[in-house]
Amino acid sequence: MSPEHVCGESLDTRADVWSLAVLAFETLTGELPFAAETTHETLRRIAMFEATPVRKLRPDASPALEAFFARAFARNIEDRFQKAEDLSRAFSEALAPKPIVVEAPQRDPRIRTAAIAVACALVVVLAALFVARMSSFSDVHAPVAEERTYGAQPITPPIPPPPLETPSSVPEITPANTLPPPSPSPPQKPIARPQKPNVDPSSIF
Repeated sequence: MSPEHVCGESLDTRADVWSLAVLAFETLTGELPFAAETTHETLRRIAMFEATPVRKLRPDASPALEAFFARAFARNIEDRFQKAEDLSRAFSEALAPKPIVVEAPQRDPRIRTAAIAVACALVVVLAALFVARMSSFSDVHAPVAEERTYGAQPITPPIPPPPLETPSSVPEITPANTLPPPSPSPPQKPIARPQKPNVDPSSIF
């Protein structure tokens, strides 16, 4: 029952729009917006526009629902929904979930500067380690004859042993060292070979 109906004023379709808003309130909260212990008290609350706030019964109600019922139960009839289509559209929009807009966090320029400084420090450290490693590698493979110093104590290469002495000249052979000359052998007689007789071939025949 709308306030106009309670007060005995002329009625139109907007009284039904009022009743439709009451049903929407009861659907969401399970109670009537002007409920009281007695019928007389209920009618008084309707005439005085003392609707129960929707967030009192539904703490999870959105501000859009609060604005919807504030307009549906407005004291001035011209401020309410004039048609059922308007009320239905506004009720659907109030219940529709709002898209959650996540704002991108603003990056602090100091954080960016610190990150750049850390990156540069890492590059310097890696370069120093690389140079130290290359220098140690070259020291290990350095020639033995070179003198290298590690810290405060120098390390000298070992002294090679002296070369073996070679004889500068061959000792001379003296007559005392020579053998006696061989004795002459006796002369050998020539061996006489037998001579073949001269045979006349014609004498054979």
